Amino acid sequence: MRWTLERPKAKSEAGMHDSREIDDVREYFASRGFGLAFVEDHGTVWCGLTRLSSGRLVAPKYGSGTSTVTAALRARERYVQEEEPES
Repeated sequence: MRWTLERPKAKSEAGMHDSREIDDVREYFASRGFGLAFVEDHGTVWCGLTRLSSGRLVAPKYGSGTSTVTAALRARERYVQEEEPES
């Protein structure tokens, strides 16, 4: 598997919306010291977390979905649930 840090290309109005959603998730994780990486494996897109300071993949397969958007959103949902529980 080869992980990529590339931002998906927006080709339509819906694609531009998807790009904004991924940008929002990227900003959320960047403020916590992480970047995003993506890989597709047998029809499932996985979102992994990288350390911004080193670029090293530290949490592979952190969120999954049918697209980079759904994988990124699920990664953020997981992070919020596990790392930022309600006080």
